[in-house]
Amino acid sequence: MKKYSQFIYKDWELDPSTKKLTLHYSLDDAFHFSETYEFNFNWIENYDPALLDAAIQTLFLLAGVSYYKTYLPPEIVISKGSVDKESAQFYEKTFQNGLGEFFYKNQLDPHTQIHFPYGESLKKIEDSSKTTGMLVAIGGGKDSLASIELLRKSSDKIATWSLGYRQALEPLTNVIGFPHFFVDRSIDQQLL
Repeated sequence: MKKYSQFIYKDWELDPSTKKLTLHYSLDDAFHFSETYEFNFNWIENYDPALLDAAIQTLFLLAGVSYYKTYLPPEIVISKGSVDKESAQFYEKTFQNGLGEFFYKNQLDPHTQIHFPYGESLKKIEDSSKTTGMLVAIGGGKDSLASIELLRKSSDKIATWSLGYRQALEPLTNVIGFPHFFVDRSIDQQLL
């Protein structure tokens, strides 16, 4: 099996005109992956650029696990953005715990160390928006429905969102009755 020494978080770009976010990753800068997110709602005109960049950076790093686990390279490189020590520890723990079943099913050492590089502490971003409310993920299961019903009693400022499965979830979101935001994700077909 081919070995790669680095998993590289290459780049991401957001196209406001199409509301499409594209994330780019590579293995040793020799094998490249890209995935996209399409936001099927209007949001681009009212956002704080610093908050949006921070949110995209988080998605960029977390979504990378799908591509990182293709070869589990020993070194992670972040070419766009950076993380501080506290964030690096969060991503390491999230990957380590999240890949538990993957390690088990593939008979790999579950203690394989995952190290995220970090730099100096980042300036904390304060949310300066006046918006209040709750955003609840909808996956179609009983957990999201129970959350909605519990929250419905405490606030009327609730919106829901989902990742994929629009055709299956649209009837459910209509019954729930809150504003809903659909996001479509397209993984790199090389993963298949």
